[in-house]
Amino acid sequence: MWAAQSDSLDEPAATPTVVTTASSTPPKLRATFSSYYYSFEGRRAAITNLYEFGKITSRLDFFNMNYALPNNWSLNLLLQHYDSYIETRFPFIKDDPTLDHSNDRIEGLSDSYLTVVAPITMSFPIMVTADFGVSIPTGSIAVKSHLPKFETVNLAYNAQLGSGTYDALAGFTVLYIKTQYQLGSRFLANIRTGRNSFDYRLGNQYRLDGWFDYNLPHGFTPRLVGYYRFKDAIVGFDRTRGRLPGDNYFYHKQANWDISLALRYTKQVPSTSLAFNGEVGVPIAQNTINVDHSFVKTLFYVNLGLNAAF
Repeated sequence: MWAAQSDSLDEPAATPTVVTTASSTPPKLRATFSSYYYSFEGRRAAITNLYEFGKITSRLDFFNMNYALPNNWSLNLLLQHYDSYIETRFPFIKDDPTLDHSNDRIEGLSDSYLTVVAPITMSFPIMVTADFGVSIPTGSIAVKSHLPKFETVNLAYNAQLGSGTYDALAGFTVLYIKTQYQLGSRFLANIRTGRNSFDYRLGNQYRLDGWFDYNLPHGFTPRLVGYYRFKDAIVGFDRTRGRLPGDNYFYHKQANWDISLALRYTKQVPSTSLAFNGEVGVPIAQNTINVDHSFVKTLFYVNLGLNAAF
């Protein structure tokens, strides 16, 4: 019932973003579907001996619609779907094989993002945009434990699909685009507002992404991608859980970072705006900072995507 205290349900290292580009006849509508598969493994148990992780897999699906507005502004809608499997062990439980571990699958729609993207500088090769909007609580916060005697208790906070609150979003993206390569960086803040129906509020989240892409012939692009993410502590507590000892993790600030090498392949369908892409990435450095000193290692990720303009 303390499952998913890792960050395995969060967005990927290369969060999909839509970039508004200047053009004489730009398409009005752009649609992107992107699916990430992540493989994780627990490498460092909590110093409290309350929990440790085994195998973790996550599939994260993103559907993005971007509608062009006058003067290079745009309206953006991002839908997110998660499907994760998490093995958690509880070393402090010695005499009950029905409660000493939990294998949980969490699947469903997460919170949705509705944002407006505003151009700051659209002078090639430098492009800078700002975005602001709202996170809509479309994800469930009532995913239950399946452990005996705990079927009415919600799973841990990171095992829930949403926040249960309407939250403010603010982002800033900088791109430097050349024919042979691209440098990019993006900052996103998710500011929580109020408490949800279970009487708690998730902590604010701040994330900085960066990437370097180098274009090769035949659609191949080697990439260096990375991110740093910081989460504030939760305020209040889920009334179905109370103040469980294993939840101490969430009542302290958390941070994690990752640098990965990746290879992307992109194929444009001739005479159409349709493009397919695939990507495989492997971390070369990563770590987490949390009160429990627990660590879940990302082993690799795979991404498949489809883009179209209308």
